[in-house]
Amino acid sequence: MISINEFFDLVIPRLQNVPYIIYNGTLWSIIVKDELYANDIDIDILIPVHTRKTVKSLFTEFITLRDDEHHLYLEHRDRRLDCYLYSSHDTFISESSSYVHIADEKNMNPNKLALYWDKSLLFPTKKSIFRGKEINLPAQSEELLKQHYGLNFRNWDSPEGDSTIKGINVFRTVFDHKTKLVYSHKNTRYYYDKEGIRYSHIPTKPVS
Repeated sequence: MISINEFFDLVIPRLQNVPYIIYNGTLWSIIVKDELYANDIDIDILIPVHTRKTVKSLFTEFITLRDDEHHLYLEHRDRRLDCYLYSSHDTFISESSSYVHIADEKNMNPNKLALYWDKSLLFPTKKSIFRGKEINLPAQSEELLKQHYGLNFRNWDSPEGDSTIKGINVFRTVFDHKTKLVYSHKNTRYYYDKEGIRYSHIPTKPVS
């Protein structure tokens, strides 16, 4: 296994001609910690769906874990390049990669669980230097993280979704842009708050 920093240094230079955007947990790490989360196993990028084959061709030595119109997932030396694929619409993009595993479990079309982001959050992308390499960040990184992880996203210890608080396993999710801690129940994919209300993290398309 190589470190997440070594994996980042391997991956990013190959993407210089791809219109990618740093995304998800990797974006959180860079913006909040100014370093990559050491225990993270992957680098997260957001890419147009039509660039999927191009990106895959840049990493021929990587193992393909998933490759379809919803998600591209590549592995190398126990680290993963997690490519979130998006489609462009008039004023927003739709991204069905984030919840593709839930769609698989429920035997649903992943497009029904797509995340929708206003284009103004992402474009035009901003160039930045991280670990001595030029990277592409969203136009409004902080606002995107607020909407994705909750208003208190800076208070998290890591970008991972679950935590242990006083010996109790809890799962973090976001409703109305506010982070909630919900308790797992018998290892199901559903989570319950202390009042016993069941939640499953299913995003909905915003009114535009």
